[in-house]
Amino acid sequence: MPKSDQNDVKNQVGEFLVEQILKSVSQAKSPVVGESWPKLSKEYRKRKEAEGGSGVADMELTGELLNALDFKTNSDGVEIGFFGEQAWKADGHLKFSGKENNTPQRRFLPEEGQKFKADIQSEIEKIILDATASASDLSASDLKEIETKSELYNYLSDKFGIDSRSEIRMAVLRNPDLVDKLDNYDLLGLL
Repeated sequence: MPKSDQNDVKNQVGEFLVEQILKSVSQAKSPVVGESWPKLSKEYRKRKEAEGGSGVADMELTGELLNALDFKTNSDGVEIGFFGEQAWKADGHLKFSGKENNTPQRRFLPEEGQKFKADIQSEIEKIILDATASASDLSASDLKEIETKSELYNYLSDKFGIDSRSEIRMAVLRNPDLVDKLDNYDLLGLL
């Protein structure tokens, strides 16, 4: 995949992750596998409501913390987190530094060794797979030679770098250009 396409994919993944984290947090849920989301203490709930906030643990009192959630792309992929003055506040809930404070752990970013929940991971894989599939150059001379379902899936598996027939099928069907190209060679029926 060309470098510019790689950067586009990284940006799409970063934007998607920020969106999903904010969505989960607004529902007072963790987007991280195995993490629970403790409710507000009775005292803090009263204080938060008195200051105009909701009575749930949605990390939204002033808005400063969640507004600072961002991502950066690098050669390895995407780094998501807090890169400015709100980092200390985020760590108060994430507890990555190991420092103790009076706030309960509400992990909305995965610690090393943790993962986002399956629906988020699955969508990230789709974003990457779709970009890989759309960037693939399907050769007209190769497509003319394909006659069987096995030949088609083997060819697409090599081009996309995946083995699952269902993932290959979905990657093709989500990409109108690929659908058209396979249809031009009467190969859609083999999917």
